[in-house]
Amino acid sequence: MGKLPLESILTLEQKIQLIILDLLAIIILYETLLSNIIYNNDFKWLWVTPIVLTPIIFLFSKKGFFHKNGSIYKGIYIGKILILKSEIKLNDFEAITILKFKKRKNYSSILVASHGRVSSTFNTFDIYLLCNRHTRKSKLISLSSLDVCNEAINFIQTYSNLKFEIYSPDFS
Repeated sequence: MGKLPLESILTLEQKIQLIILDLLAIIILYETLLSNIIYNNDFKWLWVTPIVLTPIIFLFSKKGFFHKNGSIYKGIYIGKILILKSEIKLNDFEAITILKFKKRKNYSSILVASHGRVSSTFNTFDIYLLCNRHTRKSKLISLSSLDVCNEAINFIQTYSNLKFEIYSPDFS
């Protein structure tokens, strides 16, 4: 059984927004509980705790891979603990590759009002499963670093018979 947590699911901007929303939820819930809208003290902690802890758990979640009984799974981890998994179907694929894409992120924040459009460009590295002639591909995972991608490729090759190839489709 192999586990490979790779990188965070959320970007830095998403983490900041989640922290702000969680703090607002804590303040609102605290004020609500102080104003005695909820009368039963045992009941209030029953519904307040998941509302506050769920965003905090998402802050530390990572995406990665998991191997068990000859199958490879995409997984979501918190630390080294596997929370969710979904099986990757490798039946029709013989190769694996990395494709690099340049993407643009438009930010929605206070900066937009004062400076106009604010955006940044960044590279993503997507791992794809390929058929033998590279005419059909299936996206496996998107990562932010080539080193992390290579680590994922090595993990997948260790537990499967896929080979790494340069993407060059043959439509003849």
